[in-house]
Amino acid sequence: WVRGEGEFDGWIWRADTSRDQMAGAILGVAAAYALVDDEHVKAEAREFLVPVADHIWANDLMIIDYNGEPTTYGDVSGERLEHWPLPNGQAATCSLAWLLIAHHVSGEQRFKDAFDELMYERDYLSIMRDFQWVYAGYNTRWFNTYISWENFYHMMRLVEDPTLFADLAEVFRDTLWLNTADDTPNRRGILEHNPVKTPWYLFTTGEHDPIALRQALAQI
Repeated sequence: WVRGEGEFDGWIWRADTSRDQMAGAILGVAAAYALVDDEHVKAEAREFLVPVADHIWANDLMIIDYNGEPTTYGDVSGERLEHWPLPNGQAATCSLAWLLIAHHVSGEQRFKDAFDELMYERDYLSIMRDFQWVYAGYNTRWFNTYISWENFYHMMRLVEDPTLFADLAEVFRDTLWLNTADDTPNRRGILEHNPVKTPWYLFTTGEHDPIALRQALAQI
């Protein structure tokens, strides 16, 4: 916990920000930008989303704390798993989505260039496909699944290239939506009947599955 300075004197800040916390904030702010027809709201959203993308890109895809050190769970590089040199599809999904969102709200090409570098030159598509990791058998941590779902939701909304969209939809389907052989509580999206995840998947991919939608709505 950190005490604020200047105009924020008297405030106490929660430090050591995780990608979980950041993903939740970006989910809401990017949705507000898309859904609220108010230029002031859009400007406020832009003032949050653009610096986040700048921050991670300038810091080797890491969230850096007030003391200049990486936060404990703030690594969003697809080439590191909690600072170890291992592939991490969940983190790749975060960094790609955040850069694409920043490009969408700002129109600045540098964010698209950064997105393209990760996606094509550093092959983050394969990392997401092969190392998503969020459904880890009986050790599934549900906040980890939501990190991936939240960022896939926005990324699928904003990708314009039809070939890349099809590739991403396939990864989304195979890593987060389908797992029909698993009937444990750790099953994936299509079997969770989840009223949040199911509409996200169907809406962003354009897939039609009235049975899945009905089962999800039954949970409300």
